[in-house]
Amino acid sequence: MTKKNNPVTAPGAAISDMINEAVKQGLERDYSLYDMGDNGEVTLEAARLVRERLRAFPDVCLRAREADGAMKIVLDCEICAIKYALKGISGDPYYQIVPDLYFHGIDKRGVTYRLNCDLATINRHEKRLISDMALLLYGVQVRWHHPLFALSG
Repeated sequence: MTKKNNPVTAPGAAISDMINEAVKQGLERDYSLYDMGDNGEVTLEAARLVRERLRAFPDVCLRAREADGAMKIVLDCEICAIKYALKGISGDPYYQIVPDLYFHGIDKRGVTYRLNCDLATINRHEKRLISDMALLLYGVQVRWHHPLFALSG
């Protein structure tokens, strides 16, 4: 195998650059184009999957950098999906909660100090932002419907 003539960078720096790029692209998004209307709750499973995907994002970026062939395509698709979801919520005034919690390693107490609000506010907005990301990643089928009001097919 021949190595490409890439400048030598630390893997951590490259991952950090990819995450910062995704966060920056998210901040540049016009949120009004993706108005989701009322923010109904999504299923607990969908929210759990979004959180898992956000936690795995730095590792996915690292693996995509080292992968080739079909695995690189799969990992690149995952990176694009997360970037798309981040762009979709970027116009929200509490957007920074997601990168702080999932990419920058700041705990919820640290986020409360950064955003100058209480823990209940952080929890409420984080849940709402995760729900919005679930809708962007999985579509409207993740909306929770009360069984008493669900339409039978």
